[in-house]
Amino acid sequence: MFHKTLTHTAFIAALMTGSNSYADHINKDVPANKASLLNFLYIISESSSCWQPGKPKMDIIDAPQHGEIRFRWSTQRWAAMRESCKKTGINGMEIIYIPQRGYHGPDHVRIGAQFSQYANGQGSSYSSDTFNLTVK
Repeated sequence: MFHKTLTHTAFIAALMTGSNSYADHINKDVPANKASLLNFLYIISESSSCWQPGKPKMDIIDAPQHGEIRFRWSTQRWAAMRESCKKTGINGMEIIYIPQRGYHGPDHVRIGAQFSQYANGQGSSYSSDTFNLTVK
């Protein structure tokens, strides 16, 4: 299927505190000729509940020159997950990079996400990550 390359905690939004944006530059090696999970973006309340807003609106700010990006909504479970969420899992957006067949070398992509900030649907926050990739 695809090669998971990052931890599941790269994005965590504090929905009840009015946090604005989170930015990161991530250097990552990815395999040639295979789809790679760059990140799993999830948004969850800081409370002990597993409350989550709807799907974020995803943007490709800077598209990769030697591949493509796909987004897929999924539910994940992992050992470090908050205890109250382990039975249900966490919904989030998988960010998947697919290099051009036969390509080896550098690539770059910047992804953004806009999401609801409060339980009543008012307000929004925006996050972005920049991925500096080396296709090996």
